[in-house]
Amino acid sequence: LINPDFEPLFDMDEKATPVLFADEFNHASEMVQKAFFEVALDKQIGGRKFGKKAMVILAGNREIDDCNVVPLEKPMQSRLIHFYTYFDFRTFFEHAQFGGQFHPLVLSFLKLRPDYAYKPTSQAVDYYGECLPRTWEFVSNALRTFSKGRREKMVAGALGPGAAHVF
Repeated sequence: LINPDFEPLFDMDEKATPVLFADEFNHASEMVQKAFFEVALDKQIGGRKFGKKAMVILAGNREIDDCNVVPLEKPMQSRLIHFYTYFDFRTFFEHAQFGGQFHPLVLSFLKLRPDYAYKPTSQAVDYYGECLPRTWEFVSNALRTFSKGRREKMVAGALGPGAAHVF
């Protein structure tokens, strides 16, 4: 996971707030999750305590998201503060527009059809593409990178055939 000599977590000045961010935490095996108890609960690694202001943030999907997560054990669940985030089109669109990474065609389409910005699908469907912020970024990259024939296939693979047809 982390080298115990990773100084920023331990020896920061009082103004800084070092953050240890473990993304997709609930995709880790039970063994890895158990090993992380010391980090998440005691804010230490190998007996070496983090600085006073250090934060540990674990991120992952909910079980109902259909993402094959490894459920957190009750002792870990009860020692965390749980936050749930939700998609907000305005925030996403501002990021897409001003971050400079989204292709103008994607921005134009999403402005006309914001209902396509976030449409997660069930795993029960027979294809894998879906409309999510990350797949719109994939589409933007495909529009810049591939020839027209390949772009259409990339867009369908990223968004799914129905959304790609509308796009």
